[in-house]
Amino acid sequence: MKITEVSPQKNNPQRVNVYADGEYVFSLDEVDALVMGIKPGREITDTDLKNCLFESQFSKAKSKAMEILSRKPLSKHMLADELQKKEYDEVVIAEVINEFESLGYLDDYSYAMLYIEYAASKIWGEKKIRYELSAKGVDPNTVEDAICASQLPGTEEIAELIKQKYAGEDTDDIKVKQRIFRFFAGRGFDFSLVEKALKLIKD
Repeated sequence: MKITEVSPQKNNPQRVNVYADGEYVFSLDEVDALVMGIKPGREITDTDLKNCLFESQFSKAKSKAMEILSRKPLSKHMLADELQKKEYDEVVIAEVINEFESLGYLDDYSYAMLYIEYAASKIWGEKKIRYELSAKGVDPNTVEDAICASQLPGTEEIAELIKQKYAGEDTDDIKVKQRIFRFFAGRGFDFSLVEKALKLIKD
């Protein structure tokens, strides 16, 4: 198989379309094409073709990953999920994740710290934070390290939220208490912590 044409793409001049024996076979970043010696007249083997197809997908996946991360921070698992939705090969996705992690673009610990900061502002408890980070694919040890390094909402924050949400209600009333406990259980707080907050309000 002989390369017959290498031409810039109309919508992205930094990528080139490669034709062999008069037919389109793949596209590459212009720099990758130069490094790999892709030019008209060159004979390419099946191995060359396989490598070029991988590089083509790899560069596209990296561009898509950068686009996704520019919109919001993600864990490694979440980024992999987003790339899978775009139907990139698993091997390509793994290479993108490894490269981005080595470059510092992906860091699950930093992501967990950011997420905990957000969760704390919403007055979420440790149980809910652990559950949500686990669902986002963050390693349990990383979650533990991030939680240990963070200031989570405590008795005072819970008490303040109770005063806002249940203003004018008798927090000694059993039905009101039950509603309060259910509300904070849904936010991942232990019964004992809510009890302390209620005592703080009463005192």
